Amino acid sequence: MTVQLAFAWCADGTWGKHPVNCVNCSTLVQTRTIIIKERSIPKLEKNYTSQDHYDVAIIGGGPAGLAAAIEAAEAGCHVALYERRKNVGGARDGGCGFFGVESSVQKKENNPLTKQEAFEFMMEHSHWKANARLVSQYISFSASTVEWMKDKIGLPITHTSGYFPGAAATIHNYADFRKIKITELLRKRAVALNVHIFCHHSVCSLATKDGFFCYDGTDEFVPYIN
Repeated sequence: MTVQLAFAWCADGTWGKHPVNCVNCSTLVQTRTIIIKERSIPKLEKNYTSQDHYDVAIIGGGPAGLAAAIEAAEAGCHVALYERRKNVGGARDGGCGFFGVESSVQKKENNPLTKQEAFEFMMEHSHWKANARLVSQYISFSASTVEWMKDKIGLPITHTSGYFPGAAATIHNYADFRKIKITELLRKRAVALNVHIFCHHSVCSLATKDGFFCYDGTDEFVPYIN
């Protein structure tokens, strides 16, 4: 069976040895074939209905990959997400709060820190050796990320705190962080949007075939279902 895809998107924005422009900037993305290496997987209670076509393929099921899958699905795309491990979540399978500047939570707390101040602090801390453009983007989108997680994903953010005593309050903490997993909230939202998640599927190479990405493997997909 061959699965034709309009885009293939690595969660970290890279293609390994095949660099392409990011789909977020509306530039043309090179078409390549996705060759999946399947592992032996226990039979699950049910499988997805076999699909021949996806609009978007996300490679990597960490927070970035899950968020990308959610955004694509909400835009009306039929999405497949491939993860080499047995579960999605990546390196952030749990954890506590995350960074943000000028969020609604901070404004309610009358936190005076601005994005410009945060940028200057980070750059000074690195002696201006860090990628200034990347740092700027990271800080600029941090508040909208907080709002997205709070309002759309349902993360119960309660307050902010600093990384260390005396530091600016930029860490957004949430209730019951020992019980709530951010990646599990993302996974549930992705599944609710009919994103097809295929764990134990390793993408080992990318190549072009008839202008589409293609999956060449068995006819039976065994997705991650919980």
